[in-house]
Amino acid sequence: SAAVDVVIEEKLPEKATEMGDFMMERLKLMQEEHPLIGDVRGRGLFIGVELVKDKETKEKAIDEAAKVLKKSEEKGVLFGISSSVSVGNVIKIKPPLNITEDITIKILDLFEEAVFEVEKESI
Repeated sequence: SAAVDVVIEEKLPEKATEMGDFMMERLKLMQEEHPLIGDVRGRGLFIGVELVKDKETKEKAIDEAAKVLKKSEEKGVLFGISSSVSVGNVIKIKPPLNITEDITIKILDLFEEAVFEVEKESI
């Protein structure tokens, strides 16, 4: 079909893996710098960023996750959030398969700004 042809011609699976690796690397660096980011996990372009109040106890930062989501939206970037009542602290990053490196960098910059702002408010 035409859709499959586009996926193959544009090498979307390979690009998704490459951009996913790029995002994971950058998010792991953010995890080292930001006390709010407790874990980063995912595969390809389906990534979860777990927000915690304390990296030792892994106490879920549910309110903070909602604030990061809102601040990101105000900056023009939409993320998802884990919908399970027992979770609620995992930001879901699921960009399109054809995302470019420039846009990825911009999205991650805005996400980090939102995290930083929420961290400042929580002190």
